Amino acid sequence: MNTHTKRLAITNLIYKVFTPDEFLGLPKWAKDSVTNAAERDYARSCGKSVAQPKRRKSRAQIIAKAKRITAEVEKKRNAKAQHEAEQRAYERTPHAYWGSRY
Repeated sequence: MNTHTKRLAITNLIYKVFTPDEFLGLPKWAKDSVTNAAERDYARSCGKSVAQPKRRKSRAQIIAKAKRITAEVEKKRNAKAQHEAEQRAYERTPHAYWGSRY
């Protein structure tokens, strides 16, 4: 079986669980995790011996974790932007240069 057919088979396994939009919306680490699981399933279906994963996460768990991590990253990014904006605003005021004398 050629590589293209193998890739199609793995993609079909993924799209049985996730819709294409859901899968493409996942972060890279989640896509890699799902793809690795699909590759293991495919290899197992071809008769190869593949180590069983310790615990397979469900579709809902993967999506929930991806959303949670994305929200945390966004929260940190917003906090950093807010802090930088406050710093810029403070630096533009006269007392930043002259201290309490102004």
